[in-house]
Amino acid sequence: MSEAASDAGAGAGAAGVGGGMSVADQNICKAALEVLLSPTNGKKNYLFLQPVDPKFVPNYNDVVKRPMDLGTIKKNLDGAEGGTTTYRTREEFWADVDVVFENAIFFHTPIKENAWIAKLAKQMQKLVEREKKKAEKKVSGGGGGAGAGIVSGATQKKKRG
Repeated sequence: MSEAASDAGAGAGAAGVGGGMSVADQNICKAALEVLLSPTNGKKNYLFLQPVDPKFVPNYNDVVKRPMDLGTIKKNLDGAEGGTTTYRTREEFWADVDVVFENAIFFHTPIKENAWIAKLAKQMQKLVEREKKKAEKKVSGGGGGAGAGIVSGATQKKKRG
């Protein structure tokens, strides 16, 4: 992960304590995260669902300065004990999502036998980019109020036929 990437996401999870993200933005982020966590993407996302276990990767926290995973993002988005999201903006949410996969690429690319992990992270990055584009469409031209028109990627695939 580059210094810029690390700085861009630094504090994004905790800085928004107390909320501030609109209900519409929360719904957009939850819909995107649902796609990223979906069992449909299970062949790509399974390594990124929980924090990296230092028992299995002892030097991970020495190399990666800001660990992040999709499970932690879900907790941050849902809020502590059903409370308000810790994200203040969609941008903070997306910054954390980006860090998950940037960390994996940064850590695993130099390790030849772990190239497959970096490849999965890159596949997930492509999925993230698609979800960001869908989210921006909803924001810029979706209309219909908070959460209107928000469906999971799996539902949209069915509609497209």
